[in-house]
Amino acid sequence: MNIHDLYEPFRNQLRKMALRPALEHIWHYQQYAAVSGVIKLLKKADGSVFEIYVWELHLLCREILLHAAGDQLTISTPLGLCQMIDHIRRINNGISECTVNSGDDAMRETHTLVHQQARWQYSRDEARMFRAFHIYNDHELAPIFEKATGLSVSAMFLLALAIGGAGKKKPGTNASQDYSEFGVTHEARDAFFKITGTTLANIRRDLEVLQRDDEGWEFTLNPMEVTPLINLDNHQTPLFWCPLPDFLLRRITEGLFHDLCKGKNQLGIEFGNEYGRAFERYVGRILYEVFDLDRFAITGEQPYKVSGQIRHGVDGIVSDATGNIFIECKTRRMKQGAKETAEGETLEKSLDELAVAVVQLYKNIDDATNGLSEWIPNGRPIYPFVITYEDWYLFTPQVVNQLNECVQHRLEAAQLPRALTETMPFFVTSIGEFEMAGQDIAHLGIERFCAAGVISEYRHFQLSVLVQKAFPNETIVHRHLLKNSWGEIFPKMQEWAGMAGMKEGW
Repeated sequence: MNIHDLYEPFRNQLRKMALRPALEHIWHYQQYAAVSGVIKLLKKADGSVFEIYVWELHLLCREILLHAAGDQLTISTPLGLCQMIDHIRRINNGISECTVNSGDDAMRETHTLVHQQARWQYSRDEARMFRAFHIYNDHELAPIFEKATGLSVSAMFLLALAIGGAGKKKPGTNASQDYSEFGVTHEARDAFFKITGTTLANIRRDLEVLQRDDEGWEFTLNPMEVTPLINLDNHQTPLFWCPLPDFLLRRITEGLFHDLCKGKNQLGIEFGNEYGRAFERYVGRILYEVFDLDRFAITGEQPYKVSGQIRHGVDGIVSDATGNIFIECKTRRMKQGAKETAEGETLEKSLDELAVAVVQLYKNIDDATNGLSEWIPNGRPIYPFVITYEDWYLFTPQVVNQLNECVQHRLEAAQLPRALTETMPFFVTSIGEFEMAGQDIAHLGIERFCAAGVISEYRHFQLSVLVQKAFPNETIVHRHLLKNSWGEIFPKMQEWAGMAGMKEGW
């Protein structure tokens, strides 16, 4: 479907807008986003409220960067903003009328919507920062990261939080700011802006390349997630704009993988096993943080031999008196193209990559239950968990069924019973979800939690919500994990606080 007729009125309005003021207004509005992603605006003098969503603001900002070239202050008022958001909704409604013909179509469309929206709702930003820091600052991975980027993980975080913190007060930042008092050289600062920043000319080029004129137009990657800092005058001045500070936070957490890939593709800096092992070590650290060793036994990877061949086995096992959780850690993420459609080869390929991890876990469990590994069978139920770095948002029945079909084919190829998915249902969860759900498991016990999980819609999506739905009368207080992480990220914070005149420290 070509959306030109739907899109043209919106584009014409965008072209009349003044670019810099529009980005300043976007920055102003994003400050009012609630944790649910909703922004409530007073639309009229009568007090009527207009609700927009932060991902709609992201989309509008993308389109402004692509087209704005006039002098009108269109979104300087809530009413003007609402009119532009109405354009976006009109386009989306028009696409839905042409493409959604049945309930199945609607569910397929939900797959793309959940990838667009879920990651911006109820975000646990502190946990995301701690997670990224510990993984990328891992003793094996940190030297690779520094070689690929030209700055240390600590310097990356210090600059991002300094600039992001300032970005909460104003939308612009000066790339020539001196950070040497904080141990950051000018070279490291410049490397940071080279990584996270871009020019207006370059981002417009990227936007044009990524632009789609079909039903996927709103779901394409926003290049601002890769380069959230934008130099509007193409380096005539050192001033960069950051209309969406949350994008900068994502860039130095989820987005750090982009730097490893760039280092590999452009500089030939190899990585692979180091990244996976860093993630495995982080998951292990979380296991020991969450589970009380008086009630739970935790086992890490224990290699063993079968017919003279070394097998590495599962990445972790958590056991209590009621059951066992066998864990496979995977850093693979769903490909961008698979997030933009609920069908086709791209999605199938991503799901099949996940299926490989699931079946590898089943193979390891088969070895363990047959006495081939170091683990001693205890007769208690086993629950397979694939823990990923990022959320896969396996929400719609069609996508879950497609994953199950991929697993079935892989099981058959591995000469394992296809019925394993029914007799021993697997869980897929991100580490972010597991950091919360793990505390629920620690409270309820393995069998009680997991038995409820295998029949729940939350087995592959938002596992942390399961306890609220299945055990509404249980009161579980969730802790902030790895609470000493701020000290690890900024070991000189007390010294810097003294420099700033904070006599009681930080």
